[in-house]
Amino acid sequence: MSSEWEKIKYCEEGAYASTVERTLICQRNNTCDITTFYDDKGNILFSFDDTLNDNLFEKMVEIINNWKDNPNVIKMNFNEILEFKKL
Repeated sequence: MSSEWEKIKYCEEGAYASTVERTLICQRNNTCDITTFYDDKGNILFSFDDTLNDNLFEKMVEIINNWKDNPNVIKMNFNEILEFKKL
C-alpha cells in the first residue's frame, strides 16, 4: 500500500477580519487511486477518485479558474437557484 502525503499553507478569515494560517493536507492513495484532502485538525474535506476523467477536483479547478470564458460553465437561472435552495 503506497501513499503520498503533501501539505500546503493557506489563509482563512478569522475573528474581527484577522487572518488565520492553516494547513491543507493531501493524501494520494496509489493503491486505490483516491485523493483525499484533510484540514489540519484531521477532518476530511473531500475525497475523489483521481483516475476518472472529468473528476470532481478537475471540475472544481475548471469552474474556479476559467468561469468567464468556459462553455462548460453554465449560469443558473433564477428558478434553478430557487429549486436548488429547496434541497
